[in-house]
Amino acid sequence: MMKVWFFSVNRVSDRDYYRYGLYELSLLGVKVIVVDVSTLIWCESDELIKNQVPIDIIYCNTITDFESLRFSISKSDFIICGGVLPPTFHKKIFDFTKNIGLQTLGAMPLITNTESNFFSSKLLPVLKRKKIVKKIISKIYGRYLYKKLPYYFVMRSGVLSDKAYPGIDEKTKVIECQSYDIYLYLLMNSERLSTETSGDNKEKYILWIDQAIPYHTDTLKCNGDISNNDEKYFERIKSLLIKASISYNCKVKISMHPRMIGYKKYQNVWEGWEVFLGETIDAIRGALICMTHNSTAIHAVAHFKTPLILVEDPLLTDNGYDNGLTKTFSEELGCPCISTSTPFTFSQSDFEINPKKYNAYIDNYVTHMPSLKPLNAINMIEFMKNGGRE
Repeated sequence: MMKVWFFSVNRVSDRDYYRYGLYELSLLGVKVIVVDVSTLIWCESDELIKNQVPIDIIYCNTITDFESLRFSISKSDFIICGGVLPPTFHKKIFDFTKNIGLQTLGAMPLITNTESNFFSSKLLPVLKRKKIVKKIISKIYGRYLYKKLPYYFVMRSGVLSDKAYPGIDEKTKVIECQSYDIYLYLLMNSERLSTETSGDNKEKYILWIDQAIPYHTDTLKCNGDISNNDEKYFERIKSLLIKASISYNCKVKISMHPRMIGYKKYQNVWEGWEVFLGETIDAIRGALICMTHNSTAIHAVAHFKTPLILVEDPLLTDNGYDNGLTKTFSEELGCPCISTSTPFTFSQSDFEINPKKYNAYIDNYVTHMPSLKPLNAINMIEFMKNGGRE
């Protein structure tokens, strides 16, 4: 039996287990084991994630836990990294097996905008991180190590989706895949989509794709706690959405962040608003227009050719959470980019998309292999059948 070890730097939710392709791999006869190193890396656990789906998970809470994996992982097994591991851990897994790959299925565009304030977007995030000297040393060491020990394969979702990651060189084998959300959508809907003839009958609503910026666990891990700024931030966002609703003469729906939806304070923020309770991707597909900061859900927006407005906000730009990424999305897709701190006017031209740019974005970051069928697990299995490296 083929065996895959999935190393995750974040807690794997039930939804993640499906969208990472792990459920389908197991369904197709592959033994899948998730190795959770989130506590070891971040020195804290994500208590919001509660699994209902039976997942074979090993929690590595200490270095000893991690190193003991050498007794379980064989040289013929495959390791998929859900994110780039710190250099010391990257080095250790090469002692387990050489069949090591990286998923880049939620990759963001390479940032091209250079107008952002250097202090807030580059220097401030670094200075705010804990154990800064240790992290700088790790970064320098990593540049050397990832070149010395490159990945054997990469599961990418577009021709540019692997370009910003270390450890990928000209010898790295490419497994063409679909971005996380598109793959999940096709996995759940492929049979229905094969007989569907029209997707143009859109309901009249604006979709705000919320990223739960003040509360998100990733925010806390990267640059520190900004939750004390939540009230003014959400006031600005709500004011923006009310203005859009009046200008476009249609209602607003909120797609809450799936990883944070169980957080009570976050639930209270959107009390009284119409919240979309299903998958964000379904909401995107049915929306008249979408609005967000720089969510990976933009991959689905492009896939379904839904009009989009990108939104900058001081909470992100002044604290290092947006170093030009929102503007880069705007440039890549040719859609408007506005700011909650600058006067602007909504217009009917907001509903116009640039097909050429949308198609290029899909090829670069969503998938290089258009299909109505989910491909990620199938393509991974085909790769493994050809054998690993010694």
